[in-house]
Amino acid sequence: MYARTEREGKFWKIITNEHEHTCVRRAEDFTHDNLTAEVIANCITNAVKRDVGISLPDVKSLLEKEYPNVVPTYNKIWRGRERAIEHLFGSWEDSYNKLPSLLLAIQRTTPDTQIKWLFKSVGDPNRAMFEAAAWAFGPCIAAVPYIRPVISIDASFLSGRYKGKFLAACGYDPEQRLVPLAFALVRTEDETCWGWFMKFLREQVVGLKKFCVVSDRYWRIRNMFKRPQYRWQKSAEPALAVHRYCMQHLCENVYKVSGKEKGIPHKFRNKLANKKKKRSFMKMWDELRVTNPEVIDYLKKCGKENETDTNERMRPERWAQTFDTGARWGLMTSNGSESLNSRYKVERRLPVVGLVEGTWYKTVQWFNERKQMALGRQADGERWPKEMQLKVMKHTLKAALMTVVTIDVERGEFEVQVPNEKDFPGRTWKYKVLINRNYQPEDPQLPTRRVTCKCQKPQLTGIPCAHVVAICGTYRWEVNEFIDPLYST
Repeated sequence: MYARTEREGKFWKIITNEHEHTCVRRAEDFTHDNLTAEVIANCITNAVKRDVGISLPDVKSLLEKEYPNVVPTYNKIWRGRERAIEHLFGSWEDSYNKLPSLLLAIQRTTPDTQIKWLFKSVGDPNRAMFEAAAWAFGPCIAAVPYIRPVISIDASFLSGRYKGKFLAACGYDPEQRLVPLAFALVRTEDETCWGWFMKFLREQVVGLKKFCVVSDRYWRIRNMFKRPQYRWQKSAEPALAVHRYCMQHLCENVYKVSGKEKGIPHKFRNKLANKKKKRSFMKMWDELRVTNPEVIDYLKKCGKENETDTNERMRPERWAQTFDTGARWGLMTSNGSESLNSRYKVERRLPVVGLVEGTWYKTVQWFNERKQMALGRQADGERWPKEMQLKVMKHTLKAALMTVVTIDVERGEFEVQVPNEKDFPGRTWKYKVLINRNYQPEDPQLPTRRVTCKCQKPQLTGIPCAHVVAICGTYRWEVNEFIDPLYST
């Protein structure tokens, strides 16, 4: 047996042993030094290519099939998956270098796609530090004139090696499905980054059309609407933006303010914030004033520019639908942009090239699916989506029980009596309805509002209520005439 010293003479290493080797491995140790992270990556690359969101238990199952007598550690499995991702999208550092080429290739092959960069100088003319990137695909920009003028915005974090934020803005098609409008990668969620992204959205995606923006109450987003340089100033003349708060985020705050009382979320969402009739809103408001005064105190401050200013008036229009005047078209939450971010949960942990590719391929998939659906609807002669047809049918059933009182047909003035609603005992509630069949909006950007009703549903959503349907049934008018064209297929 021959040996030599190792590590400055502290240890001996056996070089040659002519006898039979009788040493055995510990029974509890099933790892193998040769099963490195690189070997694992080569083994699972095809599986990662099919599903970049493959879980660690699935990776472990693949390795058990390939190497049944080896049990790799959790850390080694995780590093192997990371190496496999790097094989597909490049290293995390190289991915930032490849990002401009990828976005320029998409812009070159997809007409009207818009991209914007923000770099920081490092003193070397051949190098720069990445700060932010924003992109919007051409077909999404082309869809802007055909969606309701409401945008939902939200941010989510990158869960890969480097920190950062992923911003998304989306609209809604007639079937309430998401229409992704723009994406951005930024360093953090501050006012400057939000303003930079929203300025890109205004100048290169939606144009100068007036839009309502629905978001949470994050103070940096609120401040962005006060700065004229970002082009979303609410007080500008003419105003090009309306800012509304997400009802769900506000509901969570109300729940905490109330001491986490179980019934508060239902009361706030369904009986207060989401109500269209003012009398229904005031009924719940008066009830909460008695049972939960702390909630009322919070809602009085909510919406103010300065919440500590007692002289500033309440601004319930920012969270309550009944005071909204129709700016948000009945869209009460920012769930759209949050859902969009959740769809990219896997991509957000990849190198940035993988994230951009994910936004591209999923958007292509959605457009292809909806194109086939739309062609089928047109072939069947369906002017409105299924959801709208069901709403009109529901309103038609309600209208059968109502009584129409004509005040003046030429001026389009009517009263509709609802038998099961009483303003006080013995008196049926009446809804005043005004219909202008020759209405032409002076401003082409304004939504068509041919109908106003005391229930406010036509003004707030652009959809005829049951009272309007009852009048149409009396005079044989076409109900479709009073549905806003933005809901059409």
